[in-house]
Amino acid sequence: MSLDDSIELKVREAVKGTRFEVQTLTKLAGGTANWIFAATLASPLDDGSSEVLIKHGQGFSASNQNFELPLSRCKIEAESLRLLSGHSVSGSPPAGASNVNVRTPALFDLTEGDDSTIQVQEYLPGSIDLKQYMLKHCAASPTPVEREKSAQIGAALANWLRSFHKWAASQQDEDFARLVSKNTFGPYVKNLINFSWLSDRVDTFPDVLRDCKDLLVEIQDAVAKEKDNQKARYQIIHGDFWTGNIVLPDKPLEAESDGPIFVVDWEIAQFGLPSFDLGQMIAELYALWLYRGNEAALVLMESFIDTYMQNSGLGEDFAFRAALQVGAHLVCITTGFPGWGTHEELEPVVRVGRDILIHAWRRDRAWFEGGKLQGLFRLVASGSSATGL
Repeated sequence: MSLDDSIELKVREAVKGTRFEVQTLTKLAGGTANWIFAATLASPLDDGSSEVLIKHGQGFSASNQNFELPLSRCKIEAESLRLLSGHSVSGSPPAGASNVNVRTPALFDLTEGDDSTIQVQEYLPGSIDLKQYMLKHCAASPTPVEREKSAQIGAALANWLRSFHKWAASQQDEDFARLVSKNTFGPYVKNLINFSWLSDRVDTFPDVLRDCKDLLVEIQDAVAKEKDNQKARYQIIHGDFWTGNIVLPDKPLEAESDGPIFVVDWEIAQFGLPSFDLGQMIAELYALWLYRGNEAALVLMESFIDTYMQNSGLGEDFAFRAALQVGAHLVCITTGFPGWGTHEELEPVVRVGRDILIHAWRRDRAWFEGGKLQGLFRLVASGSSATGL
């Protein structure tokens, strides 16, 4: 019996005789850390739900048994979902976007074993992640309606994220804070793949990065020391807030098309700066524009930035740090994904990321005010230093 088959059997046995007993269990594509299933229940839940999502986690990656992962990640996700379902983390919806409902899926159940966990979560049937959505439904030049809906989604995501960051900064659950603080793996990986790889990318793209190698190393070293210097400003963040962890109905954007949008995958929730989450999402949306010329993604990105920064009281320190995150992500992360293109097709994006890094590090506000990331600075007072919410 294969490992996948044995895991499926284990899941079926674990929920047998409970209210989550399954009639059918379908493995979903895309899970690298866990086994993820869409399950049709033998009997509907009290709220009428007949389908749920089941996540089975082990102490290693589902895609590579030799890659160990801390099992505590599953507990962190479950506790995040439990707490967020009990709080109003939504923000005030922007005008015209009151039906765009961004939230976390409900956690129905968590079963913890010595070497595995099983989560039962709310499921959004017929859904797709935001990255694939933009590539599938918004590849052509957007219509006026598609531009409007893209802007509404961007604003709704920003309202949710800022509301979450405010909630996380003020929440007093010490047990949850202790649990998240144990996640040393997430921050290590985030710094590794975003900034520690900068010097490696110099070797990969020497024609683009060779002349600024010393500056990139300077950035890399400064970020490595950031936790000690910025510890007072560290708070709980999502930790992997990107288009692949935003789930929405798989249907074209239309004037009347509304539905829930889920923020998923909370396993590497960690202590960090809110600008980490903001910068990662900006970079992934920007990548859709830079690699694929996806105009709707650019509209969504600009609305996302403007809404997050509006009336936020955030200063230049925050804006420049978010820009650093964008630049590093473009240089280090997107270039490691083979689906974006050949080496020659990656180079122009590396050049964009390089320029963002250079001008963010030099705090060159004027350069940003003439570009696609101008929203980070439009409403920020010159010389202001506020870095948190």
